[in-house]
Amino acid sequence: MPGRLRRHALKAGLRLLVKTPARLPLPAHWLRAGMAQFGRLLEPAGSDAEVRRQTLAGVPCEVHGQGSQQAVLYLHGGAFFAGSPRTHRRLAAQLAQTLQADVFVPDYRLAPEHPWPAAHQDALAVWQALLAQGYDPAHLMIAGDSAGGGLALGLAIAARDLGQPPPLALLLISPFIDLTLSSDAMHSLAGRDPVLSAALLRRAVGWYRYDLGNDDPRLSPLHADLAGLPPILVQVGSEEILLDDALTLETRVRAVGGCIECQVWPGLWHDFHLLGDELSETALALDAMVRFISAVRAGENPCLR
Repeated sequence: MPGRLRRHALKAGLRLLVKTPARLPLPAHWLRAGMAQFGRLLEPAGSDAEVRRQTLAGVPCEVHGQGSQQAVLYLHGGAFFAGSPRTHRRLAAQLAQTLQADVFVPDYRLAPEHPWPAAHQDALAVWQALLAQGYDPAHLMIAGDSAGGGLALGLAIAARDLGQPPPLALLLISPFIDLTLSSDAMHSLAGRDPVLSAALLRRAVGWYRYDLGNDDPRLSPLHADLAGLPPILVQVGSEEILLDDALTLETRVRAVGGCIECQVWPGLWHDFHLLGDELSETALALDAMVRFISAVRAGENPCLR
């Protein structure tokens, strides 16, 4: 099937299987189960045998890779109430292979049963456990998609504030970093995004935020102090409602002298990486991550343009 036609078919399928059910007024655990079923459709054959399991600081994790000195702490998406290491196995396995790194995917606690700060605490605990195991921070990366991208950015900020050594880089895929849902794209791209809706995110924020304001930087790291962070690569689709947040992050990080590259992928949508080999752009996006990280390792500035 030609690339353009295949893209349209995948987009229609996502709208039917993901966005439409998520608009229904279902309880969180039903929506979570639906996402788990969708994740199993994407799961590589035989992946269960290839995944290692490890508990770090009391948090169960799935580990992809074969014992590399390079490691990635990957925080899965799911709007803080859904998702798991299993729903993201395909992407985690591809990251491990492409980056030649061990990829640790924590099964962090989910809302509404465990609202903020549970997920943040679990992410920080795993990060500190990796440091305690002897991983060199210069060989460690933090990554995440969607809500996991927000957690990844929040984790890097927390590590900075605790005086801990920074990771080599941050890799953020379609990050959910502003829980105020106030960007123009939240409305202007509502009809084009086949995955997310503002209505779903609004419910997710209500389940997750506990008693904090939506603009609290602990929830919405877009509103935090963004100085002193490691180099950041953001990859986002041109047709997703979180597009403006990614672009605003780029502007704000650059304003405080930080290194950030925001890559907008034309015609693509939220979390397109999850489709793996079904979409040729996934491999291109992962290759772009390799180039970014290689430049950082070489002491170059990958954010100059």
